[in-house]
Amino acid sequence: MRKVYLILISTMILASCGGKKKPEKGAESEIKSSVTIKDGNAFYKEKILLSGVKKTFLTRNIYLNNLNMLARQRVSDVSLTDSKGTKLRFRIRNYNEWANIDILELPSDNIINLSFTVVGGAPLSASLMHRITGIAWNLPVKNLDFEMIFPFSIKGTKFKFRNNFSDIDKPDYKVKDNILTFNIKNLKKGSTVDMTGTLENWSSSQKYKKGVSEIVKQNLIALIFIGIFLIFSISAFFLSPLAAVKLTVVMNSLITVMLVIILFPSVRYWYFESIARGGDFSNTFSEIFMSMSFMSIFLFILFKVNQGLLAFKKSAWYMQIGLGAFLFIVTPMPHTSTILLPVLGFGQLIYWLRKDIAFQFGIGLYSVSEYVQNEGEVTFDNAAKKFKLSSEQFTKLLEHTRNLPIVTDYSHKLLMSPENAALKENLRCCPYCSGASMMLTGAAKAECEYCGREFVAPTNMKKNEATVKKGKNDKDNKTSEEVTTTGKEKPVPVIVDAVAEFFRSFAFAAGGFGVLIGFVFFVMGVFDGDGMVSAIAVALFGAAVLMIPAYLIYALSEGLRKGKYYWEMRIFLIITAPLVIPLIAFFRTGTNRIKLHFGQISPQEFEKEVETKGEMSLSEVASWLDASEEEASDTVAYLAGNNIIDAVYDRRKNRLVHRKLYRSICTATECPMCGGIFGVIDGKTTCQYCGFCPAENEN
Repeated sequence: MRKVYLILISTMILASCGGKKKPEKGAESEIKSSVTIKDGNAFYKEKILLSGVKKTFLTRNIYLNNLNMLARQRVSDVSLTDSKGTKLRFRIRNYNEWANIDILELPSDNIINLSFTVVGGAPLSASLMHRITGIAWNLPVKNLDFEMIFPFSIKGTKFKFRNNFSDIDKPDYKVKDNILTFNIKNLKKGSTVDMTGTLENWSSSQKYKKGVSEIVKQNLIALIFIGIFLIFSISAFFLSPLAAVKLTVVMNSLITVMLVIILFPSVRYWYFESIARGGDFSNTFSEIFMSMSFMSIFLFILFKVNQGLLAFKKSAWYMQIGLGAFLFIVTPMPHTSTILLPVLGFGQLIYWLRKDIAFQFGIGLYSVSEYVQNEGEVTFDNAAKKFKLSSEQFTKLLEHTRNLPIVTDYSHKLLMSPENAALKENLRCCPYCSGASMMLTGAAKAECEYCGREFVAPTNMKKNEATVKKGKNDKDNKTSEEVTTTGKEKPVPVIVDAVAEFFRSFAFAAGGFGVLIGFVFFVMGVFDGDGMVSAIAVALFGAAVLMIPAYLIYALSEGLRKGKYYWEMRIFLIITAPLVIPLIAFFRTGTNRIKLHFGQISPQEFEKEVETKGEMSLSEVASWLDASEEEASDTVAYLAGNNIIDAVYDRRKNRLVHRKLYRSICTATECPMCGGIFGVIDGKTTCQYCGFCPAENEN
């Protein structure tokens, strides 16, 4: 990324320092222009007479209309010669509604013959609007003779003319059958002449018809990228999850390449335009600034997305889903190909929603606990193969998900169900043959390797579920002052984390670019001779324009993670709702889980639900929160672990139990019916042996 910023700095400094050439005093031009409308195109032939011109940068500025959403009129078949027919050097630049033919070589006799074709340059409708611009943006035009030849009669058509958006009261024009001629004198440098009129005999048959071919020609690079992405996306559908993630990183990198290819021509256009306009930065710098802003911000955000994917962050999976919608931000840029950018992001959804790919990021990890519960004991390697993960990646996922209802033995790389762990702990030797070697054979099962006798762990059996108060006089216990506990960190809902990460990435990119803008403004001020104090003031202002919003956006992202700005986030999502994915995110932010995070509902409302039921399985908690079981486990572990709610998260049985049930266990040390041990079963304090329930037999 440092290299990218160095390139941006260098380019913008060059742009800011350009435009030092000024037109010579007394330099001017005369233009004789003839335009023939035929087959939907406009064929131009012009003779330009120069006087007093020696080194001035000359450019023929041509206005272009939209043919459709994805194509514009374009310039082709350019020929530039002197009066003897000798070819002169030229360069073509394109930007949105403008095409420029830069004249790089002046003829000795100051006579230039220029011809070119505007593809699709015929009137797009009966309401004609034709814009004529000066042959040299920075040269006055002493005399303009213009002729336009139509393929049909234009008798009876009345034309209006405007010079630089001001009406020309008495234009000198003539209409003869299908030919319009007019003459305008003394146009100032940078002048434009707009000619309008309603064509009586206009027919849509005169309109350019090859719209599809123009779309392909003008968006060829974008269409090639879309084709590559389609091939990659279909291929990724059949690749292993890990390979598909790595291919996604490559595809995201290609998006940055396409973005630079699409936007860089505008930087090139306005760099040379700054020279043509003789140091006028009012338009040139703002356009360069816009393109460079988009490039730097999107490069940074895509870099952050790729960084998250390679680290297998859960938020990165959601960010990748929203990438297509996020790329819509660039569509207002003045290039038709930018409209196709979101297709790349949405195209990846062909494979990105695969469950096994989501699993790479810890989404759906609870299926591991089900697998371990069924098998009893599983090695890390076998579990990794089962879920198509590398051992290293599987270990990382386990480290990030601490609330799975299984026992994790990192030293021996083993996963065990709680029942198997209890058997392994309690059955150190066989009580029948005294064999000293026990072997786990399945879910909650163990077998003596000597006599073969099998042992089964009852799911409801526990050594003791009674809680013990630690007193200051207990020799084996620490005093309350000596016991220190670390509260669990507040978990952030994944959808909120993804939105916050987008804001955070955008803030860093915008802030960094603000620094660059300030630096460029400083350089411009120094070079233009404004003085050091003025240059610093302008630089600080230019930097602040981006850095202050960047700071506010960063504060918003951090606030979202802390449970603030709920309505601000929802307003943003509803404003961007037409992009579909933000609309989906908006509805997801109305769940109890999100409301709990932002304090829209209090934890005590949730506690009342637990108290009413006595105990809630994790699936019931997930249903009430309208969240996944992963998020539900993180939420209840945080709420119960920090005593925010009066409940206990029983990981071994995957349930949330209200503490009043455990308190009743303390008062009933043993069952009066059979002497058995009490536990919490089905939301009630119940003897685990005979099933006696004190609450049901109080009377």
